[in-house]
Amino acid sequence: MSAFILAAKNNDEVSGVICPFASSWHTEILDGNVKVVFRKKKLTTVIPEWLYVYISSPVSAITARLPINSAGAMSVDDALKLTTEGCLSDEELRKYAGLKNDLFVIRVGEVQIATTPVSSSVLSEEYGYFPSPNFVRLSNIGVNTIDGLAGFYPKD
Repeated sequence: MSAFILAAKNNDEVSGVICPFASSWHTEILDGNVKVVFRKKKLTTVIPEWLYVYISSPVSAITARLPINSAGAMSVDDALKLTTEGCLSDEELRKYAGLKNDLFVIRVGEVQIATTPVSSSVLSEEYGYFPSPNFVRLSNIGVNTIDGLAGFYPKD
């Protein structure tokens, strides 16, 4: 298996991240309802500009991107105050957090839907990407490549 050639080599060059989501999240994300994303794993020391939404099977593609407005660690108790912004119930977030005391909370802006979803087959065959349960850090070249493939355009 070859390495993902669009990945950032170190934290200083992270311009975006691919974040996997279960297919059950697809509609909520595309409808712009998700304003906060909760993760157990810390993003990076440098907060990237973009979070690319990879929807798992049966979609198996990057279908959208979200600008990252802010990100940081937060206690589960404080994160519970944001569940409606994350389209979760308190019970769902508690279950997700498990025994963790803190979660990584990412505030996102307005969703941008891919003109052409970037399929897992293109990502794996052309660039060596295989879905991971964690974030995949993207270099600037990686961001530009995915933007071109998906039809994302720079902000005005």
